[in-house]
Amino acid sequence: MWVTVKGYPEATQRTHPATQARHWFTAALYDLVAWRGEGPKVSITLALPDFPTYRNLTRRIAWLLPEIDVSVLWVGDRGVLETHHRNQEPT
Repeated sequence: MWVTVKGYPEATQRTHPATQARHWFTAALYDLVAWRGEGPKVSITLALPDFPTYRNLTRRIAWLLPEIDVSVLWVGDRGVLETHHRNQEPT
């Protein structure tokens, strides 16, 4: 199992959390696509904190996740909130 994990974005003097989340999400998306090319039989998971920007971006690429056979793991303050397995569209 290969997992790309991104953290909960926080404000800095130069970057708003939503902007930071978009940049980190882009990096995670690249990982998913690149890894699928490396090992078609490997189980790949995207793990993200439950943050509105991450949720919105994941909805926008929901069509892609089954195509590249990726699971999504949502994590909250108290641990795992929910998972969406490969070939199941995230909500």
